[in-house]
Amino acid sequence: LDRSSAASDVYKRQLMYCMWLKPEIDSFAVIARLEQEGLITNSFLFAENAIRITPPLTISGEELDKGLKLILRVIDEFWALIKSH
Repeated sequence: LDRSSAASDVYKRQLMYCMWLKPEIDSFAVIARLEQEGLITNSFLFAENAIRITPPLTISGEELDKGLKLILRVIDEFWALIKSH
């Protein structure tokens, strides 16, 4: 996850991730877009620029990799849009 320039930091505890996005990126828009793509993530009540990633314990490595790549793609698309303006 930490290879994206749109993420300022990533914290992990077992299968729970917190991805801090750059302040310019609307995390709620990212979450909505991920939901449209079929991936459910959550926000944090007191952290507007972070998304919570909590995959099920039964997730396979292949499914985890696919989901994380989707997250990177979506936030990189948002970041590219912001940088182009």
